[in-house]
Amino acid sequence: MFLNKNQPFLTLNLKKQIILSKPKETNEILEWYHLYKNGVYGYIFTFVRNHSDTEDILQTVFLALLNLGDKTKKIKYPKSYIFRMARNETLRILKNASKEYVEDSFFFDKQGVNNIDDFINKDEIQTALNQLPFEEREIIIMRVYEQMTFKEIACVTNRFLPSVTTKYYRAIKKLKLFLGEKQ
Repeated sequence: MFLNKNQPFLTLNLKKQIILSKPKETNEILEWYHLYKNGVYGYIFTFVRNHSDTEDILQTVFLALLNLGDKTKKIKYPKSYIFRMARNETLRILKNASKEYVEDSFFFDKQGVNNIDDFINKDEIQTALNQLPFEEREIIIMRVYEQMTFKEIACVTNRFLPSVTTKYYRAIKKLKLFLGEKQ
């Protein structure tokens, strides 16, 4: 696990902790949890490639939201805010970790695999994504899989809008080249 051994181990699952928190914030955060948990999970998993570590980071993000208390009412764009928190926590964990990650194609499982051709295609796409630099891969995931706008991506990654669009189109070109070589 990525979590620091000095941190207290949480025995209740995240949903129960949200429900047990203050009633005013509970409904809003619970709604955000249901809306964004799958997308944020897939986003985090793409980088850490480990289910338990992904769950730990996801839990940390939503517990941090709970700790904000009444300040959550000031959040105008919760999706961008939550993805930003997830990004920051993931980067913090990756910087501090000296761990090898096992590659896994779970990220594509949520899209559904109907036959072996779909699986091979998704595996090739995952391999192609892994060839991209972190910044480009992150933008592709947010845009394609999470269907975020360029403006939302710019907000989450703290980059200028033209930079995000340039990196996106550059990454798409690289993916086309890589996938074209495979066929």
